[in-house]
Amino acid sequence: MEPGWYRVQSKSGQDLTMPTSPVPLNSCGTTYPIWLQGAHPSSSDGIVDREACVAYPNSTCYASYHIQIKNCQDFMAYYLVKAKGCNERYCFGTVMIIIYSLGFV
Repeated sequence: MEPGWYRVQSKSGQDLTMPTSPVPLNSCGTTYPIWLQGAHPSSSDGIVDREACVAYPNSTCYASYHIQIKNCQDFMAYYLVKAKGCNERYCFGTVMIIIYSLGFV
């Protein structure tokens, strides 16, 4: 995944958001899931900075990535950076997801 703005949807077209509480290891189709530390913004907040935490054994936030989020009213747009670990993936639920690259913001 290249760094950039993304919209995440389920295969059926439902918009998905990152979980805002720690997720267990081996969740979200990966060994070390990445979850959002902090709340999603309101639409009036504009673009906000957040930390996305990597869950590891004995730590819910062993490492973190600096990301950005924009509430586009109908969906959340995420500026995601490439995860460094082979078994690290951003978590957006347990369903099959489709990630759309957004050329804006």
